[in-house]
Amino acid sequence: MITAFKRGIFLVGMLLLTVLILTPSITFSSDISAQIDDLVARRRLAQSYAAAGRLDEALVQAQRNLATARALFGNEHRDVAISLDQVASILRKQGRYVESEGYYQQALQMVSNYRAELPLDVASALQNLAGLYRGMGRYRDAETCYLDALRLCKGVGPEHDQYRYAVSAGNDISANLAMLYREQGRYAEAEPLLKAALDRAQKAAQGDWLSKQMNLSMDQLQLDQALQMINLAGLYIPMKRYAEAETLMVGAVAIQRRLLGDNDPRVAQGMHNLASLYIDTDRPQLAEPLLQQAIETAIQVYGPEHPELATYLDTLATLYRKEGAYQQALLLSRRAVAIDEAALGPAHGGTANLRNNLAVLYLQMENFIEAEKLLRKTLADSEANLGLQHPEVSTKLTNLASALIGQGQDKEAHQLYARALAIEERTRDDLFQLFSEDQKLNYLQERMILVQFYLLHTRLLAGSNPSAVREAFEVWLRWKGIVMESQGRYLEALTKTDNPALQASFDNLASVRQELARLRIMQPTSSAAAQHRQTITALEDRKTGLEAQLSRGSAAYGLASVAGQVDSQSLARMLPKGAAYVDFALVRDLEFRPLTFQGYRYLVFLYRPDKGKIELLDLGPAAELEPIVAAYRAEIKKKAIGDVQHDSQRLGTLAETLYRKVIGPLTPYLQGVSQLIVSPDGVLNLVPFEVFKGPDQRYLVEQYAVHYLPSGRDLVRLANTPRHSGDALVLADPDYDLQLGQKLPRREMVAPLQGVHFDRLPDTRVEADAIVALLRRQKGEKVRRLLGAEASEQALFGKVQPGLLHLATHGFFLQGEGDGAGDGDGANRGIKLVLTGRTESTAPATPIDNPMLRSGIVLAGVNRSLEQGGDEGLITAEKILGLRLLGTDLVTLSACETGVGDVRAGEGVFGLKRAFILAGARTVVLSLWSVPSQETTELMTEFYRQMATGVAKAEALRQAQLAMLRKYPHPFYWGAFQLVGSPD
Repeated sequence: MITAFKRGIFLVGMLLLTVLILTPSITFSSDISAQIDDLVARRRLAQSYAAAGRLDEALVQAQRNLATARALFGNEHRDVAISLDQVASILRKQGRYVESEGYYQQALQMVSNYRAELPLDVASALQNLAGLYRGMGRYRDAETCYLDALRLCKGVGPEHDQYRYAVSAGNDISANLAMLYREQGRYAEAEPLLKAALDRAQKAAQGDWLSKQMNLSMDQLQLDQALQMINLAGLYIPMKRYAEAETLMVGAVAIQRRLLGDNDPRVAQGMHNLASLYIDTDRPQLAEPLLQQAIETAIQVYGPEHPELATYLDTLATLYRKEGAYQQALLLSRRAVAIDEAALGPAHGGTANLRNNLAVLYLQMENFIEAEKLLRKTLADSEANLGLQHPEVSTKLTNLASALIGQGQDKEAHQLYARALAIEERTRDDLFQLFSEDQKLNYLQERMILVQFYLLHTRLLAGSNPSAVREAFEVWLRWKGIVMESQGRYLEALTKTDNPALQASFDNLASVRQELARLRIMQPTSSAAAQHRQTITALEDRKTGLEAQLSRGSAAYGLASVAGQVDSQSLARMLPKGAAYVDFALVRDLEFRPLTFQGYRYLVFLYRPDKGKIELLDLGPAAELEPIVAAYRAEIKKKAIGDVQHDSQRLGTLAETLYRKVIGPLTPYLQGVSQLIVSPDGVLNLVPFEVFKGPDQRYLVEQYAVHYLPSGRDLVRLANTPRHSGDALVLADPDYDLQLGQKLPRREMVAPLQGVHFDRLPDTRVEADAIVALLRRQKGEKVRRLLGAEASEQALFGKVQPGLLHLATHGFFLQGEGDGAGDGDGANRGIKLVLTGRTESTAPATPIDNPMLRSGIVLAGVNRSLEQGGDEGLITAEKILGLRLLGTDLVTLSACETGVGDVRAGEGVFGLKRAFILAGARTVVLSLWSVPSQETTELMTEFYRQMATGVAKAEALRQAQLAMLRKYPHPFYWGAFQLVGSPD
């Protein structure tokens, strides 16, 4: 994993490094007044030194200015804060962050004494401190300062004589806050702030009636507009919204060139930014002339030794590096580093980043010795400047590891990977307290690459370094399924606090999810399509904001409460006797020497506490395993739909192949094991291991008790989650044709739901009667049994939390076109619908891109509701997230394909399984294909009968499956169901 840095892009003019102290007029003697005038002049001199890159001279002058200010005003006077801030800003430019913070803190403390009278002084000091914290990677501290500063600005009303300044300062702070959000990947929060800033700038640049009458110049206001265009473009690039970014940037550069000419440094910055966009979008022919012109301008304006020039040279070197013109890139990159070393010093953070980029070039040239020399120096400087835990230090650790691997120094490289991951975990836990679910997933997608690197590299060392396997296993325990665990903290927080704001946020989020679920399945008319999209976008933004609020509100119950507790020893205490823990990992398949990507492969950790050893085994390329899983599912599907082409013998052969590839490598380590606790990954989430057939023709269910976990941490979570003692709730045989309330005007649905009709399932009534009798008679439980019209969405989302929930109904799964149509008929409990994008409407088809909206179950009234364009009775996984089931001991989904959905490596399946786990259920029983109704009734009845006699849940399901296997040998009848979560 090799990473280069960009510098000086899309932050132009956004960081205010001078405190806006508004000192009232004071009468001084003429001698003192002269000294003050001299002090002001010397402050400007220090600023000019800093702007020219002469930072050592600037610092000496700023420190003299500070001594003069103290002599004139005393140690506690707020005007001294100006000089304190100047010293702090220069130290920050030098990369001396810890010293800089001390001066910024002193300035803030001084002006805070005047918080009531002069709030803008405090706001400016807070903003400067926030900018420092951004550079240090202390994102939460930075956000706190920005928000506090913004509140102070907004507190200055129109009646205040500083109101106009407060509005302007508030706009600047909002823009800086947006850039902080951009750096964190919180794009949904950044965009409205940057759009608002651009809108204000555009309106100001147009001028009002008076300015037009007086023929006042709008040049500066138009330049401000160009700046805001560049900043918004800078947000769109990491969002992959390149066309919008390019439109904004081209427009901004055009404004700058028209008003400033081609030789202004601000035009050069704009050209550099536009060129960077062209590099990112693989258009080097457009980027190169812009960079050459920016370089020429920088030399004319600043001379040949300025850091701004170094930035442009480094970007041009990046262009040549990407084109494979390594020698040209090398000359430019070396020159850029030399400029920064002379201007900023060899230990400066900017110098370190350019040195890192030069090392990346050497890595690509396979000159690992030179890369190592540079990276060791860069790492030492970054650690000294930024501290040992900064995210940039993690990047330099991984780059150095790559240089060492290229030289065969795997042991030290592995240690560096481990250090980098420790930093990434710390950063992740910090950011996850601020992020929505989508933001967490996007963040994790990039960071998991390093985790996968580490696991693959561990495979190389496993023979010579057994401790490396244990360390890698514990890393995987701390990363796998981390987003799901983080999201699940909402409910825990709600049960442990009476915070009404947290409660309101959760209730509001549930309402937003229900409304989104309703709108997403509607197909608007052409005239209403634009408004429909706007409403959905606004609700998605609202959802993101509420999830972020809940993340912050539940921070006290966050990742450290479980992720930090889980290691191999704690897991050993949780595993039952005779059990083995089997944890799969789908990782990028890499060749380290040279570093090349070769697709994906499956690894598996096998942990047996009784043996005190952890094995790391290689299952081979995903390209060999995944087609077998797909073929098995396709063959089962043929059985489900009654296809005469179904081949039972081929199904058996596929089951044997799966056993050989997935279980075979484990068998030498399974002697004496009676129970497998499995955490699948990738497509292994979509096939029940119980149906794998061994060489002795016995299914895995006949050899072991099997149950599943999203991740190993769930063992600890479940141990800390008490069972809820509420009544059991059984919903079955819903009346799908029930008319719910007043008949509504018909609205068109998205294509896959048009004309859909769910038939009654009378077998589920028999199933419910048997289960209720068992629960009441043998377990003495109180049971609410809701059938027909009573088996409704309203009943499911009632205020009383059940201790056990059984849902016997149809399931549905919306899949992509070309994957095959419906899986069954009235004899099966489900329907598979194909997302075709074809509707009767002339409006563009509404995409259902959220996987939590594409799977679900149905309850009473769904047919009539769908006919009218409603969603009552259509219970998507997104809606389920609004349930409160924390501690509900068992949720059984006696329906079709309730365990399928979109698969994401390291995070499992996005669908009903994820929804019920996030809602708090301790155990979920669900199916992986369309199940036959009559035989499912038999299986479920036996499952509950076993539990009624005191058999643990996992073993009860196994015994029910074995009983069905003896009666119905084909796995279609007994193999679909999995138990996920607590086995007892």
